[in-house]
Amino acid sequence: MNADLDALDRGVIEAGQLAAEALSRIAVLEAKVAKLYEVDAIIRRADAPQPVLAAAERQAAHCTRHLKTVK
Repeated sequence: MNADLDALDRGVIEAGQLAAEALSRIAVLEAKVAKLYEVDAIIRRADAPQPVLAAAERQAAHCTRHLKTVK
């Protein structure tokens, strides 16, 4: 029984570490997306050609955050 509890503890610790790594990666990706939005705003202010804007809008349409909170 004690071995079972130790294994369960290790599993919970590993799951927590994995979750922390995932959250860290999400933070990095969100920072990159924010930078891309800044670049997009600069391009728009510079009156970029319509094909460039259309391509950026198509790409942005595919970028949605799809994470859900787990209780």
